[in-house]
Amino acid sequence: GAMALRKRNILQSLTLWGQFLERLEVLEVLSKEETKEYHDLLEEQQHYLDQSNGNDNGDINDIASNTNKLPPAPSRDAKIARFKAKQQRHKEIERLKALRDRRNRCGIAPDEEMDGHDQDSLDRTLALSELDIYKGDALENWSQSQRELPMIEMMVKMEAERQHMTKHSGTGSNSQHHNGTANDPRRPPPGRGLQLTHITKDTATGQLQFKRDEVRAKVFRPGWSQPTMTLEELGEREYRQAMEREERQKQAEANRVNEPKRYEDLVRDGMEDNAELVEASAKLDRQWDDWKDENPRGSGNKLANRGDKNF
Repeated sequence: GAMALRKRNILQSLTLWGQFLERLEVLEVLSKEETKEYHDLLEEQQHYLDQSNGNDNGDINDIASNTNKLPPAPSRDAKIARFKAKQQRHKEIERLKALRDRRNRCGIAPDEEMDGHDQDSLDRTLALSELDIYKGDALENWSQSQRELPMIEMMVKMEAERQHMTKHSGTGSNSQHHNGTANDPRRPPPGRGLQLTHITKDTATGQLQFKRDEVRAKVFRPGWSQPTMTLEELGEREYRQAMEREERQKQAEANRVNEPKRYEDLVRDGMEDNAELVEASAKLDRQWDDWKDENPRGSGNKLANRGDKNF
């Protein structure tokens, strides 16, 4: 089924990620922390494979107990830190690509340096920066897949048990064993409810009376609202919203710093060397002085000359 295919794809992905990280370890591209994480994932994968081989005929409770022993998921702070580091690597790659394009436009020789890089150094730094992103994605996806794999295996076992029970719960005909309950005449068609027949006896005549009712198709559905997303999807949405709020806050702070303000505020913010802001602050100070000249202190007190002067 679909879950079995998903399991095969995950196992193949784990093999490819392991080969990729093993090659990076041989090339000494992994950092000390990444090497430790890589070996921890290898041990967890080997432990899972050993238990999986020993539980080929095990029940769902054994698989569920193994699922509960999985390592904890990365915290929200760790995810945010990894995302920020990834964004920083992307910016560095864009900067290096822009530098390479500028070298090509200017026709600079490969052995000449620009911004501290010749052609070979630039290509090597760009390749290493891209490898930083790829190895981070490999470690993250490997960890998520290892957490998903026991749950997929549990679903495969449940599906197999459900098919086994369906196969042996029929009347014994070959067609029902082959098609499960799809052609079972005792089951209502999809989208229709159950039909109930009430049989009563007339007390006066003694005749039997038949009354057929149809139960609505939705009567057995839960009356409460069902979840529309998984906890992982909810966490990803909250994470994106938090990152958007942080970006808006940074943009607002940047705009506030560059807004025209009075000179004393410029001195307080350390922006008195900015000629444009100093000129704008001078205009604001002149407007403030003009307003004070037009509105002297006390000019708005209209009740000062009212009342009896003798008191």
